[in-house]
Formats: sequence, structure tokens, C-alpha cells
Amino acid sequence: MTDETQYPARYFDGRTARPQKVSITLTQTGIAIYRPIGILLATWSAENIVLVRRLRAGEPARIGLEGTTARLIVDDADIAARLSEIAPAAGRSFRANRRKVLKVSGWAGLAIAAVAIIVMVLIPLLSTQLAARTPESVKRDIGNATLNQIVDILPRLPGESGRIKY
Repeated sequence: MTDETQYPARYFDGRTARPQKVSITLTQTGIAIYRPIGILLATWSAENIVLVRRLRAGEPARIGLEGTTARLIVDDADIAARLSEIAPAAGRSFRANRRKVLKVSGWAGLAIAAVAIIVMVLIPLLSTQLAARTPESVKRDIGNATLNQIVDILPRLPGESGRIKY
């Protein structure tokens, strides 16, 4: 690619939340990012360029640098076709870091297993032990209080009044 077309863009460096107005040029080896005064700010290698989101008509292209949080937002619709020439892997879809995905999936699986063990094993085990150590008078008081609350919230038939006898 010998054409050195410059595209206006917004650059997020991954360290600050402040966007920088830049211009980018697509080269044979990747993307060159320039400050408005023409000073080279950064270069991104073509094999490390990823699409943060699939390209859609009418939306700006969101381009990222793999392994970082740096981002470019380019409003020019022509960038998609040009980007696929220099970085064909970026055009397919967002590439996630497999190691990170596996790590997060593993931790999520362990968390789900821990909750399942607590609910299915630990709570029944503790409730059995608690019931065995609770005096009968306390169990009777808890039962009566629960029954009174249930009776109070039950709907009554029209014409009935007062407490329900049990």
C-alpha cells in the first residue's frame, strides 16, 4: 500500500480517559498515529490490531491494540476496507486473549461450585445440627409465632372477621 491517506481519529492511550485528537495513516506494517502538529505519537503493528466491536454501517470504527486498553475511534467509513488490507485478522472479529478467558471462566466455575456446595451441603448440615441442639420449648415458640404470622396474612372470606381459630 503506497497511498498515505490520513484519517482523523480520537485516540485513547489506555492510561487516561481523555481522548486525543489525532490523525492516523495505514501503512504496510500497521497504523501510524500522529498528533495534530504532525509528530509521530505511536505505531501499532498489523498483527496486534483488533476490532473492539464489529464494524457496522454508519458507526465509527473502534480499533484496539491487543494486550492493551489503547483505542482508536475513526469516523471515516473507508477505514474498514483499508484496515482489512493491512490486518486481515482484525477484520474477522474481536480476538479475545484465550488465557484471560480461560482464567475468568475457571474462577466463575469455582464460584458457582462453591455456592452450590454451600446451598446443597453446608446449609442442610448446619440446620440439622441446629435443630438437634435447640430446646423443644424454643421450637414450639418459633412454630407458634410463624403460625400466627401466616394466619394474619391469609385472606379472609367476605363476612368473616376476627382471628381464625386453629
